[in-house]
Amino acid sequence: MTGTCPEVDRRQKNCGGVSVLIPAAGESSRMRGKDKLLLETGGVSLLRRAVMAGLASAGSEVIVILRRNHRRRRMSLAGLDHIVAYSDSAVNEMSASLKAGLTRVSQRSCGVLILLPDMPSIETRHINALISGFDGQRITRARTAGGRPGHPVIFPRQHFSWIRTAHGDRGAALRFANVETAICWVDFPGNLASRDIDTPEDWEAWCRQSRN
Repeated sequence: MTGTCPEVDRRQKNCGGVSVLIPAAGESSRMRGKDKLLLETGGVSLLRRAVMAGLASAGSEVIVILRRNHRRRRMSLAGLDHIVAYSDSAVNEMSASLKAGLTRVSQRSCGVLILLPDMPSIETRHINALISGFDGQRITRARTAGGRPGHPVIFPRQHFSWIRTAHGDRGAALRFANVETAICWVDFPGNLASRDIDTPEDWEAWCRQSRN
């Protein structure tokens, strides 16, 4: 994996680590009755798979954002060393999840890596590629081989105040546009940085490809 971010020794940047935030408070509305985060590959749910990838990475902690009625999602993470943050917002949006997650982030963290649990092709090595390029100051973001912006993404602490005041599911797009020249890009192969699971058809296609 390549990009515009040189590898950085974060110890020289007074960085206390990067917290991994996994927003898992959504309702899988496009899955026609299924909870996509509890779909299993190799006997492991997508949510547990994401948490395991985060725990095995260079991230300093893993924080999962849930809603209080997500009992089955909580149970699927039994035995994993993670932190739970609850989103109690009446509006179930990504911005609300991130605000909830920030309440549990260590004061020593110099950034948060947003890891979407519905992107099962993202593995520990991809998370580490972003963390290796993070300098503690600039947004670090994955993109596809064709240059399309994607995920995961790291926000440095200086952007936390913006996250706390953001609204909606796509508020980050405006932020990215405003700081385009300050983004470090990490290139992932193919469409890895943009492929997620939203519908049963997405899931079936991903399963077929993963078996090949």
